[in-house]
Amino acid sequence: NGTGGSLIYAPDGAVVSTVGVLPASALAPVSSTASAAAATPSASPTATPEGVTPGTPEVPGALVEFPSSGTPAAISTQSPSAVAYSPNGRYLAMAVDDGNGGSRIITSQSDGSDRDKLTDSATPVTSLTWASNDRIIYTDGTTINAVDLSHAAALLYTLPSGSGTITELGPDGAYAYVSAATGTGGSLLNVTTGSEQVLQGAADDVTFSDDGATVAWVDEAVQPARLFTEPVGQNAPVAVSLPDPTASPSDIDLDASGREITYLSTNSSGVAELVVAQLPSGTPLAVSPISNASQLTLS
Repeated sequence: NGTGGSLIYAPDGAVVSTVGVLPASALAPVSSTASAAAATPSASPTATPEGVTPGTPEVPGALVEFPSSGTPAAISTQSPSAVAYSPNGRYLAMAVDDGNGGSRIITSQSDGSDRDKLTDSATPVTSLTWASNDRIIYTDGTTINAVDLSHAAALLYTLPSGSGTITELGPDGAYAYVSAATGTGGSLLNVTTGSEQVLQGAADDVTFSDDGATVAWVDEAVQPARLFTEPVGQNAPVAVSLPDPTASPSDIDLDASGREITYLSTNSSGVAELVVAQLPSGTPLAVSPISNASQLTLS
C-alpha cells in the first residue's frame, strides 16, 4: 500500500486501496477502456510508497483491489481522493484529480470498466457517497452537491463562510459532519433542512455506520478522550465504556448496522491496542496489540 489514502471493502469482500501498489508479478496495464478514460495526468507525483526499500523503483499508487485469494488488480491507474460503491454493488464512483486543481466525478462498473465522467468540480472533492443506485452526493468541504447517472447535477447546500469544513458524508448523503472552524465541537448537519446539532468535543474523528443510522465520534475536548455514539438526528449521545478508562480512543469505525465499533486505544505510555467492541455497552469482543498504530488506516 502507498502512503496515505484509505481502504474500503468491495462488494465481493476484497479490500480496495486508493493508493495501492501492485506487486511486480501483477503489474499490467488496466483494460483499454479504463486506460483511455484515465489518461488525464495527475497534478503532482505520488509520494514514495511505504515499505519500498532503497533502490526499488517508485510505483505510483492507484486504485487497487486485493482479493482474499488470487492476484491483486488495478481498478484505475489514478489514485482517487474519494471512492464508494453503489448500494447494489454494481457501480463504483470516484473523484480523481483533473490536473487543474479540481476533480472529476467518474463512475464505472465495479471492476473499473465502462468509465463515464459525470461532472467536474472546480475544487478538490474530499468525500462522496451514493444516495441511491443512480445518484451520488459529494462535497469539496464547503458545498454539498448531487449528480446522477444521467449527468443531471444540483447544488444541495453551501456552508456559511467561516463556519468550519464538511469532512464526512453519511452513507446516504442525508447527513454530513462539519468540523469546527477552530478547536472541537463540530456539528452533525441535516443536508435537507440545514439544521445542525453539535457533537460534544468532536474534532476530526467522526464516522457513520454503513446504514446511515448511527454516528460515532471521539470527544477530544477532554483527556483522556472519550468515545460517543448516538442514533443520527436524535441528539441522544451515549458514552461508550473503554477497557482501559485511562486510554484515549482514535481511528474509529462502525460496522454496517452500528452494533459494533473498532478503534485504537492508546494508553499514557503510547502503547496502542486495536479494540472491537459491542454497542452501546462497549463490551470488548476482541483486543489486539498494534506494533505501529501510525501505519494503520481503518475505513
